[in-house]
Amino acid sequence: MVSVSVVIPTYNRAALLRRTLASLEAQTAPRDSFEIVVSDDGSHDDTRDVVMEFAARGPVQYVFQPDEGYRAAAARNAGAEAADGEILAFLDAGTLAAPGFVEGHRAAHQGRRRISVIGYTYGYNPWQPSTELPKLIGDHSAEEVVRMIGTDPGFRDMRDDTLVSVGDDPMRLLLPWMLFWTCNVSVRPEDFKAIGGFDEQFRHWGGEDLDLGYRLVRDGVRLVVSRDAWALEMPHERNLEYLSECTARNGEILFGKYPVPVMEIYWGLYSNGCYDPLEDVYGEFVRWRDGSAGASVADEVAALAGDAARRVLVIGADRSLAPAPGWEALCPDEDATGPRTRHGFGLRTPYADGEFDVVVLTSRLAGVWPRWGRLLLREAGRVGASVVAAPALRAEAGHAT
Repeated sequence: MVSVSVVIPTYNRAALLRRTLASLEAQTAPRDSFEIVVSDDGSHDDTRDVVMEFAARGPVQYVFQPDEGYRAAAARNAGAEAADGEILAFLDAGTLAAPGFVEGHRAAHQGRRRISVIGYTYGYNPWQPSTELPKLIGDHSAEEVVRMIGTDPGFRDMRDDTLVSVGDDPMRLLLPWMLFWTCNVSVRPEDFKAIGGFDEQFRHWGGEDLDLGYRLVRDGVRLVVSRDAWALEMPHERNLEYLSECTARNGEILFGKYPVPVMEIYWGLYSNGCYDPLEDVYGEFVRWRDGSAGASVADEVAALAGDAARRVLVIGADRSLAPAPGWEALCPDEDATGPRTRHGFGLRTPYADGEFDVVVLTSRLAGVWPRWGRLLLREAGRVGASVVAAPALRAEAGHAT
């Protein structure tokens, strides 16, 4: 068994893939100590010929699946299934591996279990790409480019400021999985398989890596960072409007899988054209949630809902609220329990249109109303025939953007 399997999904990127494979041939690790698995998502160019060229010189597997639309998650799963390594390292086609990439990932896992490694990635910034990189990458090696502009803000890893703020320990963050990007990560096969690999319902750009990271962390796997296992993403054209649409769709999928406040907020931001960092916005939510945890809204709910309503949803409940028969409540506190109480925020709910006679928005929401009031009102109006709000909320409702 080889120590590392480098799994590379690709689709019609033969020229970029060639450079990625060449960077892996130039590793400091012995060539027989790792394998490359190229998982082709139905390419129509000369991808297979490029792979066979490199397979003649070292351990390379080629896995092909028919072109049935964007299926990067399925391609990664197929590559992982074919891999023989003790460590799965995922690298994107069009990304150049540092000479110490394989050794860096292997060393980070050495003697440690239940970890997944995030490799530092230069040059990846779809929204503000480095203006110097296209020319430099054509004239210089990846190592030379990093030496020349490695500290340039437009070239550094987009996550660098966040990583520095936590001493390169993602687990100090509220949401470490938001840093889990499969352009350069590694995980042990047993941890990957234990959570079922990538979710193949993600059929658009992005999302499947964050989902995998979320499930890894939830399953007890720690995320660690390696700056030795760095990579450099080569520039290529991107349709930013399409990427934004994909991000919105992925928010819907993530909330559908995990109907909890953090995914409501993910959806609330990215489905509404706001790209404030989720870590920061969720931190605001946590501070509000914890700061308002002692509030009691039972009396105001009784007054606002009235006696005639048959089906009532309370948004902004507290732990002690006991919903009456036929009622349900959304409570933001993580330990909220009860047969008719759901852990939720109210930006996005799993209820059907018009499912409730009345939706009550409590005064507990006052602290988040400036940012989220508009979305809370919109969702309340979708699921309720009528909406009543506490007097404290009757200022102008805010919105995610």
